[in-house]
Amino acid sequence: MFPPQLVELLKESPVLGLLLCACTLCELILGSWVVRQVLMARAEFGALPAAARDLRAIQRAEIWHTRIRPWLTAIMIVAPGLGLMGSTLRGANGVGALGRAVAGAASPETLRVTLSEGFREVSFAYYLLVLSVPAMILTPLITAIAHRIETDDTRARGGDTDDQVVSTLSRIYDQLERVAPRAHAAPEAPVRPASAAPEDRR
Repeated sequence: MFPPQLVELLKESPVLGLLLCACTLCELILGSWVVRQVLMARAEFGALPAAARDLRAIQRAEIWHTRIRPWLTAIMIVAPGLGLMGSTLRGANGVGALGRAVAGAASPETLRVTLSEGFREVSFAYYLLVLSVPAMILTPLITAIAHRIETDDTRARGGDTDDQVVSTLSRIYDQLERVAPRAHAAPEAPVRPASAAPEDRR
C-alpha cells in the first residue's frame, strides 16, 4: 500500500515521520469539521427562522476564529518547516555520500554500497518533502471553504465593521437633526404667579 522507502523512513525516523503524518491527519479532521458546518449552514437556510440561523452562524464563526483557524495556521507553518529541515539534512547526507563515491578510488563493491546509501538518503529527503506538502495545500483549501462561515457571520451581525460604523453615524446624525431645532428655539418668558405681590419700592 505504501512505498517501501516511506515505510523504511518511518522506521528510521519515526518521530519526524509520524509528526508530519499527524499534522496531515489533524488538518483532515479540522477540514472535515469545516465542511460539515458549511453543509449544515446550507441545510439550515430554509429549515430555521432567521434569528436562529443568525445565532448559529455567530457561534459557528466564533469556533472557527478562536479554535480551528489558529490550529490550521500553526500546522501550515510547522509542518513545512519540519519537512524542509529533515529533507535538507537527509539530502545533504545523500549528496555527500554520492560525492565521496564518485571522487574516491574504491572497489566496485564499495562503490555500489556507497551509491546505494546516497540514493537512499536522497529518496528519504524526497519523501520528507512529500509528507510536508499536504499542510501547504489543505490549509488554503480549508480556508477557502470556510469563507461561507465568515460570510454568514458578517450577515448575522448586520454587515462588516465599516457598514456598522456608517449605519451608527447615520442614526446619530438623524437624532441630532431632530434635536437641533428644539435647542435653537427661543425660550419662553417665565410666568409670575398671580399670588405673588409686587415688592414695595422705597
